[in-house]
Amino acid sequence: MDDLFTLSPSGRYHYTGGYNPAAIIATAIGAIIAVIPVLLKATDVAQYSWFIGMGLGFVSYLLLVPAFRVRERSGVLPGLPKVKA
Repeated sequence: MDDLFTLSPSGRYHYTGGYNPAAIIATAIGAIIAVIPVLLKATDVAQYSWFIGMGLGFVSYLLLVPAFRVRERSGVLPGLPKVKA
């Protein structure tokens, strides 16, 4: 649990300067796509924009994880000791 709140580069969730670039990009993609139908006043699609944005953000994240090597940078690899509860 302590690794969630540490700024140490050796922390499990440090990624790149404390930010997960794959998550940030995926969130931006999902948010932008979700806002477009609302701005265009496409009422039929706009009522589902949250689900569309969330789905596209999720798929984007899954596609970006290998590119940014999130698993390797996070320190969550097989064989590592489990975090204390």
